[in-house]
Amino acid sequence: MHRRTPENVERLLKVLSELQATYRNDPRKLRTTASHLLGPGHQLLNTMNGDLDCLGTIDDGKSFDDLLDFTVELRLSSDDTIRVLTLEKLVELKRRAARPKDLAAIPHIESTIDERRNMALSTDKPSQ
Repeated sequence: MHRRTPENVERLLKVLSELQATYRNDPRKLRTTASHLLGPGHQLLNTMNGDLDCLGTIDDGKSFDDLLDFTVELRLSSDDTIRVLTLEKLVELKRRAARPKDLAAIPHIESTIDERRNMALSTDKPSQ
């Protein structure tokens, strides 16, 4: 999901160009445009690194800014960071979507949440 401002869409278009992104399952290999990314729809793309979905909104019209409080920053490199949904919020959204593929992913995400929680608890215990 991306912030749908003209400045951010221009940055996203540069990244998509570097990734050679084209619409998935389109033999014409069309590329997305600013007008596509500024809208609320989903742009389902294929890149040189695999599939990438650029979502304008999710969960009945929620935008990037609507979900910002439910994100954490993830460092990709010394210069690059992205914001990602918390795993707990992701589970909540997948439950509401209730599509088979979303429901199938929930146990895996919850397992990751449990593992992270257990790791945090084990590092908090004083050594004896």
